[in-house]
Amino acid sequence: MSDGGEVLLTASLEELPVHAWDLENGSLMQSYRSAASPRNGTCLAGKELLVSARPDKKMVQMWTWSKDTVHSKSFTTEPIHVIESSHRGYCLVGGGKSGCVHAWQIPTGRLVRMWNAHFKAVSALAFSKDDALLITGGEDGLVHVWNLMEVLDVCNIADAAGNVPSNAKPLHSWSQHTLPITSIAVGIEGDLSLVATSSLDQTVNLWSLVDGLHMRTISFPTAIHCVVLDPLDQAIFAAGADSVIYEHSLVPRHSNETSTSSVESSVGAGLLKGHSGSVNCLCFSEDGSLLISGANDGNALVWDVFSKQCIRRMQHSKPVTYINVLGKPKSILLRGQRPAKKGSKEGGLPWITLQKYALWKQEEFPSVDADLDSAHDLFQPVLSGGKKSNKRPKKATKDEGGPEGDERTLAIENESLKKAVARAREDARSWKTQFQELQLRVASQLPEKL
Repeated sequence: MSDGGEVLLTASLEELPVHAWDLENGSLMQSYRSAASPRNGTCLAGKELLVSARPDKKMVQMWTWSKDTVHSKSFTTEPIHVIESSHRGYCLVGGGKSGCVHAWQIPTGRLVRMWNAHFKAVSALAFSKDDALLITGGEDGLVHVWNLMEVLDVCNIADAAGNVPSNAKPLHSWSQHTLPITSIAVGIEGDLSLVATSSLDQTVNLWSLVDGLHMRTISFPTAIHCVVLDPLDQAIFAAGADSVIYEHSLVPRHSNETSTSSVESSVGAGLLKGHSGSVNCLCFSEDGSLLISGANDGNALVWDVFSKQCIRRMQHSKPVTYINVLGKPKSILLRGQRPAKKGSKEGGLPWITLQKYALWKQEEFPSVDADLDSAHDLFQPVLSGGKKSNKRPKKATKDEGGPEGDERTLAIENESLKKAVARAREDARSWKTQFQELQLRVASQLPEKL
């Protein structure tokens, strides 16, 4: 959905618009009204929706690129402080003040699950690159990794409020931090998937997403508000209360670093100085050559990663709490242009309202023995191609078989899908067994001490 070039989005905690800037020349392209974004409280849902939490009003707002006013408003049972969307835009999760995580299906707005993830408010959220895992951080200093296929599986019957049973356990739990979590960054996929977590305790911790092991702790002279990994996982950039951006190299990386934790100091790290207030957010351009920072001084600075020089400055009238970069959408409304009319092709996105409560019915749950990948089915687009038809469904005639014929056809297709899923699961179990046998064989041939 890109029309060439990149767009930088900036938002503030104050009641101000979300500004869209041309990243190449720094010109203001558009302002989306009625936003007030807390740190980690705004995200992109796919390429067509901008979503922001309003904890002061227990509300979640959405904008489309073709209209500068709010596209839809949804109300929640508690204040949502942080919000994040899966990379494919099918799942939207919000972290509440109570420590509860809310998961909605996009584009239907269905509240799929609510579960208690932390003892205190949720303060950071992130998805793995394949959207299979959700990492949550809280003001309790804990970081949890959740397998979404297990947590969101509707075969696990929830109560009337949609809460997951108490046996829903995180895949990994990390308790290295001593103060609230402020940011979570997930690296590229591979043999060593990295997760970086920052905290007000002046540290950044690195973890292995594969086995959950703690790799290292990097200490800083200030409370850290945000952290990002460079596109090659070779360095981290962290910033916080002292207005300085720290670059800490992660190379060379040795094989034994995954099993032996170490504490490192940021002394000697590269420093990027240009802000006069606390830095709240960091992000990279799509090609990784530019680093963008937002701070309490009301500025969004664009840095050249290689020269470490500030090459552009965008002035926001209030503290910047959210920044993001995306390819320029084709449907973006430029300043001076009139908004697309309702029902036109340019403004044809459906009205999305997030459910406040989980409206589950007992008959909606498949049986425990059903060979259905429930969570996978929940987060697929409603119609292929992302288009929504306005035509009413044609009634089946007698010659076409009617409702009974449709039911028989669906039953046959359902049985076929069940058999296909069963075969896939059997293949997966076989591959898992072979992998475990190979792992044991390799482990038995290795010396006890390398």
